Formats: sequence, C-alpha cells, structure tokens
Amino acid sequence: MYTSNYAINGVPETSIELPSPDKKCLPSRSLHPNQISRLNSQGCSSTNWSRVRINSGCDLSRINNVSFLGDVTIGLNQCEVELPGGLRHPTGIWNATLQNCILGDEVLIRNVRQGISNYTIEDNVVISDLGRLVVDEISTFGNGQYVSVLIEDGTLPITIYDLLSSQVAYILTTTLEDEEGRENIQRLIQKYVDDVRNIKGHIGEGAVIVGCDNLSNLRIGPAARIIGARRVRDASLNSTIESPVEIGDGVILESSIVSSGSRVDSAAIVSRCFLGQGVRIEKQFSATDCLFFANSEMYHGEACSVLAGPYSVSHHKSTLLIASQTSFFNAGAGTNECNHSYKTGPVHYGVLDRGCKTGGSSSLVWPINVGAFTTILGNHRGRFDSRAFPYSYIVEENDKTRLIPAVNLLKIGLWRDQQKWINRDRRALSGRLDLLHYQTLSPLFIERLIKAREHLRVLLDEKKDESNSINISGVWIKQKDAQRGMEIYDRVIRYYLSEHIVKFLEANLSSGNSIDITENSSKSNSDNWLDVGGCFATNIRIDNLFSDLATEKILDIYALQKAMGQIWMSYRADESKWAIQTWIREFMKHSDEISSTDFIAAVQEWREQGEFIARSMINDGLEDLTLAAQWDTNRRVLRERKPRIGISEPRSESVSSLQAAIDTIESRTDSLLKLLLIEDTK
Repeated sequence: MYTSNYAINGVPETSIELPSPDKKCLPSRSLHPNQISRLNSQGCSSTNWSRVRINSGCDLSRINNVSFLGDVTIGLNQCEVELPGGLRHPTGIWNATLQNCILGDEVLIRNVRQGISNYTIEDNVVISDLGRLVVDEISTFGNGQYVSVLIEDGTLPITIYDLLSSQVAYILTTTLEDEEGRENIQRLIQKYVDDVRNIKGHIGEGAVIVGCDNLSNLRIGPAARIIGARRVRDASLNSTIESPVEIGDGVILESSIVSSGSRVDSAAIVSRCFLGQGVRIEKQFSATDCLFFANSEMYHGEACSVLAGPYSVSHHKSTLLIASQTSFFNAGAGTNECNHSYKTGPVHYGVLDRGCKTGGSSSLVWPINVGAFTTILGNHRGRFDSRAFPYSYIVEENDKTRLIPAVNLLKIGLWRDQQKWINRDRRALSGRLDLLHYQTLSPLFIERLIKAREHLRVLLDEKKDESNSINISGVWIKQKDAQRGMEIYDRVIRYYLSEHIVKFLEANLSSGNSIDITENSSKSNSDNWLDVGGCFATNIRIDNLFSDLATEKILDIYALQKAMGQIWMSYRADESKWAIQTWIREFMKHSDEISSTDFIAAVQEWREQGEFIARSMINDGLEDLTLAAQWDTNRRVLRERKPRIGISEPRSESVSSLQAAIDTIESRTDSLLKLLLIEDTK
C-alpha cells in the first residue's frame, strides 16, 4: 500500500557550484587616444581613461552616454539579445555609469539611472531600466544572516548560508543540549561565510535584470531573472542554468538567500529568510525570519519565525503561520497560530510533525506538539502533545481537544499525498541540498504505532469510571475511538513488518540464496529513529555525525553535506534490518527457530493486511467520488443518481493505483508461497 520506493533520482551531490567573484579573465587592452576621442564624442566620460580596458573586438559604436569610474573592463559586443516582451536590442552600453566593473562578452546595459558599481558581470547578461545596481560595502550577500526561527525573541538563531539544508536546520534547532555539536557546525558555517565575504558582487552568465528600482549587495547566479523588483538587497540568488531563480514584480527581498529553482513574485515581501530549492513565495505573501525548504509554497498570507520543512504549503489569505516547525504540511484557509500569552512575550512555539494539515479557520495557541499525518480542525487553546498518536484527527468539541487516533491510516489522502510529493519535486536532479525520504510509513512512525497500540490497550484495561472518554496529554479520546485506533495501529504494524519479510524472501528465494534470517536478528544498535528535516535516520548515526564533528573528521560545510548524504543513503539498509528485527521481536517471541511455516504466515499476513488497508482507502475514495457524481451541475443540488448499465463506478488515478497495488500484492503473494512450498520440501 504505502510505497517503499525511494523516489529520488540519482545520488545526492555533496556541493553545488557557486559563483566566484573576479573569476572572469578577459583578453583586454587599454584604449588608444583616437578611441578615447570617439567615446567622448558619443557622450562618454572617465575620471581616468587609463583604467578603462576593452576587448580587441569591442564595437565602440555601441557604447554611448556612459561614465566610467575606477577600473572597468568591457568584453565583446557584436550580437543582439532579446529583452522580456520580445524586443531585440544590440549588446553594448547605453545611458549608464560603471564603477569598478568587469563585463563579459555580449552584455547589454542600458538606462541605469544611478549606475552599476563593483560587479563582475558574466557573458550574455541583460541589464536594462534600473534605478541602481551596486555593492556599497564589504558584503557576505545574505550569508551569515541570523534568522530567529521558532522563538521569535531571537534566542534560537540559525545562521543561513548558501548550502543550508533542512537536515542542518533540524539539527541546529533540536539538539540544544549538545552545545558543543552546535558550536562545531556553527564554526564550519562561519568559515564558509568568511570565504564568501567580498567587496565585489557577481552576476552569472545569461542573467536578465530589467525594470527594477534598488538592487544592492547581490550575488546572482546564471540564468537568473529579476524583472520588476522594487528592492533586492544583501542577498544571494543561487540560480543555475538548469534551475533558474526568478524574482518578479513589486518584490522586496532583503538579507536573504534564494536557492536554485525558486521564485519570489507578485509583491511578496521577504526579509531575513532562507529559501530552499524549488520554493514559491508569491501573491503578496510576507515572510520574516523564516526558513523555507524544498518545494514549499507560500501565497497570500504571512509567516514569521517559521521553520518550514520540505513541502510546507499555505495558499490562502488570512493565514498566519508563526513560531512553528513543519514539514510536508498544508495550512487550511485562515489558519491562525499564536505564540503570545500577553505575559513574557512571544516565547512559545509549536511543532507539527511530518504530514500535518489544518482545516479552514483553525486556531492553535502554542506550545503544542502534533503527531505525524494528523488533521487538525477547530480552535485549540489548551496545551497538548499528540506525538504518541500519529495519523489521527484532532477536532474541537465542547471547547475541548478531542483526538480520534489512527483514522488517517485508512484515508486515501495519505496515499495521494505520497504520490504527489514525488511527482511535484521541482528541483534539478543534481545538486539537491535537502535529502528527502517520501514514505508515509517508516521505522520512526512504526515505533510510535507500537507504543500507541500498547498505550491504548493499557488505558482501556485500566478504565474504571463510567465516562466514555480517556484523558491523556491534554487531549481526550472516546473509548470506542481508542478501541478502533488500537485495531488500526495493529493492522498497519503487521502490514509494514511483514512487507519487509516479503522483500527479504523475494530477494533471496529468487536468487537461490538461503533464507536464513538469523544474520538480521541480532540486537539493533539503536531502536531510536529521527525525522531529520525530511530524512529518516537512526539516532546512532546522528550521534556519530556529532562525534566526527568533535574529532574534526568533518572540516568544512561540503564535508558536512557529504556526511548527511551518506546517512540518507544508509536508510534502505537500516530500515530493512530494523523491520526484520522488530518482526522477530513482535511475532517470534516463543520460537527458537524460524521455519518456512513462519515465513508463509508472514506472507499471508502481508496479503491480508495490505488488501484490507487498500480496500479501505478505495472505499474512502469512492465515497468522495460518488458524492461528486451526485452533484447536479445545472441545478446546483445533490440528487440520487442510479448507475446506468454499462457505466462503471467513478474512478480516479489514486483509486486505480490502489487497485493495481492489490493486484500486485496478489501476484507477489502467489509467487512467494509457491517458492516457500518448494523450499519446505527440500
């Protein structure tokens, strides 16, 4: 049911190529006296013509009304370029002031009112109709900026830099007790920031900058497009040819970093933020002191001090996200988060684990912790912690917070989400910073399901009073919901663990290997798992990472990214080993030896639970589709529609893929049982 593929194409890169100031080295020479005279006649001037150098093939007729200050080098200018809107214009320089600049070949600069200062400009760049484009002080271009996430008063600052990943952000915000580890990572970040520091900005090959007002202290990657921005200051736009950065109309962007493939548009205001790869900030959205990681989308609303992990989405007006940590999150219209109790200030924050959703007009008052893949409806002003009960519904009932455990495990939305995240990844295949696992089931969540199942069993057994509810961790659960939740948790645990036995058997029986599972049955080094910014990892691997930092085995930020990539790639093997060990512990408690009979039982268990889960999801989807089919588009009412002969029941891609999953379970089960029966006769 829940796919277990890894859905990331290619191996994660350990670094991305970033622009290097002054890397352009052009064959150039000083101007001859007759060339100086010609430029003077075309309205050009210089405080010192000996500091102006041109490529030997430069066409001087294309340099008009230009003031040269300091050292300026100009490349070839013999072609035409296309401006936004389709107008074609010869390359060259018209109506501008250049101070301490290096221009590559076939650059167009025109109508820059207050001039361009301290930039290296690569080939084929278009700069037109600007207020100014300057570096007015030694700059780190957004690198080294403190961002006050989660705790708005600044007591938990994150230092942003070009290669920041959701994994590093997670570690820096959740390992407060390991101050030495934080300091070691901070030391690597600071070293990178120091290396970036420069008095000269950079504009990468093929960038287009048109119709902007105030641009200062920028480092701009290849193929970037800045069209109509009001103000962009102290920032790095880490565009690439394959995955350009776009900054659009009316945007104000300050003290921030924008990663490849991201877009800020339509009067958005962004201050002291990091935008990961494939992010969209548009439609008047306002963000301050936030981190947005891979493929997040923020429209219309407002965010402050938010650590928005991968695929965090807010599309609606009147939505306020403040002082929260999310990932794979969807904010309903009018979602409101509050971190202020009118006492000591905005010192509270909330954590919504992976895959949470809020309904329309939901209101949450921090501090609150919400379990993974939970849907939250209504207003909640009491403190609660539902992390122990993932895949649940949280609703407001009689001014209290009610939890309905496990129900999302049988909803088709969980299946659909997993597929859409994979399909909606906008990042280029190479150079990915955030290392993601898309599975909606993992050892981390199965650990919690096992504990939740037992917790609910104990609570139901101990229930003495006559009330029909159980109060725990700030929420209340009806007894009937607890009973059903316990049963669903048990089914999914059995499905997940037996699926890994099926995979083990398929890998070994098909190749003729022994099916001795004892090598996987030794005690695990660590049963504790973490969701590290979208990457599942064992606690021991993160501990080893901190150990390598302490012993200086990791010497720079590139090595840190490579180490995180190794943790990401280790997940498949770690998950399989953990699942087999847990299956043995859960189901082989009274057996000294695992036989073919046990394996046959595991395969049958996988089929039974897998088909039950898939059919439950299909029924959930068909209920929704049937309701849609009953809608009379002419009269705007619901009416009963009797199925006509020859007309199949309503279908969707998600329903069809679930039916295909059932067929696959059947065929895989039949094949394995035949092989096991053959094995049993040997």
